[in-house]
Amino acid sequence: MAGFSGRFLPKRAVDFLKRGIAPRHVAMAALLAIIAVGSVYYYRAELVAAKAFALVRPRYEDVKIGDAIARIYVPASYVEGSIGTRANLYLHGNAHGHATFIGVDALRLVRDGDEILAIIDGQDYVSGPFGSAASGWGNAIYRQRYMDLYNFLRARYQIAEEVDLIGASMGGLAMGRFIVSPPFPVERAFGLGPVPFLQAIFDNGGDKRKAPIRNAFGMRQTGEDDVLLSKIARDDFWTDDLPSMAGKLPPLKIVAGTGDKVFSDEFGGSEAYRRLCAVYQTNGGSCSYQEVHGLMHDHYAMLPAILDEALKPRPD
Repeated sequence: MAGFSGRFLPKRAVDFLKRGIAPRHVAMAALLAIIAVGSVYYYRAELVAAKAFALVRPRYEDVKIGDAIARIYVPASYVEGSIGTRANLYLHGNAHGHATFIGVDALRLVRDGDEILAIIDGQDYVSGPFGSAASGWGNAIYRQRYMDLYNFLRARYQIAEEVDLIGASMGGLAMGRFIVSPPFPVERAFGLGPVPFLQAIFDNGGDKRKAPIRNAFGMRQTGEDDVLLSKIARDDFWTDDLPSMAGKLPPLKIVAGTGDKVFSDEFGGSEAYRRLCAVYQTNGGSCSYQEVHGLMHDHYAMLPAILDEALKPRPD
């Protein structure tokens, strides 16, 4: 092996660069950079969540219900055997699940309140290859898991029959279906930048949205079924099913951030929420829409305001 002479030869260096930096090297470097940034982001998020749990010390349990894991936050004041504790079902967004970090303030609100907050894994796959239809987007599997969670809470914690729903982003689709065709009594509903209509995000979200949505509803990935999306996924439930619930709709509050490019570019923006509220009110329901200045698509940043309202004492 030739020894290193210690001399820097500019011409050799230039020749090496000309020969050595090929497009494949650039692509590989870019990929490694993306992986590095993603890893830092992931572990930073994990560290933030771990610190929050150490600081707040929330009371919770993780349980397996069917094929999914659920996390159930219980107030510090909860006494085993209590009957009639109120509960909030948090319907998580895409790529989230039972371990969704809800934020320090929200953890404190649940810990110091008197209501349960429960989340279950509504999806198993965010992108292909898919092992089942459990890729979310308000499909039957996602909804069934939340129905199973409700039944578990009724049996294990003897919660009150009526529950509040909190639908975050993708979870807004299941929230809407639960409102218009309730499998259990819903007292109130809160949307955190919720997806109001599946067709809008399918059309505007690109291939990263199309593949899991097609999978969720049994559509061919080649795109032949795309024109049938509204029919297959029953995307018109707000307008088709609401009349049957006229006069029985729970109050609905929607919160979104003005800095939320996901909702403005993919969901249909403020106009979609206003249209939804108009339909809701026409059918006798109370619906309000609030924008928070500058807030992006960070559900846990909006959650404390919603929980503060949801956890306020209510007359029985």
